Amino acid sequence: MVPLHTVIPDECCSAKLIGALHESKIDAEARWTCPTCEMEWRREVHMLDQGEGMYLWVPHCPVAIIR
Repeated sequence: MVPLHTVIPDECCSAKLIGALHESKIDAEARWTCPTCEMEWRREVHMLDQGEGMYLWVPHCPVAIIR
């Protein structure tokens, strides 16, 4: 069975990420970097009630703590 992929929509990356998913160009590490803005997206696994998984792609935003 083909896994269900969901993407958080945004103005830059989501359309390109969806295209890469359709073309199966995503690496095995479950990460994808936007070629335009270089934002890294990571795949999270969510379990559905039926016992099957769903992949949610979210942008990974590093946080810097400055004292």
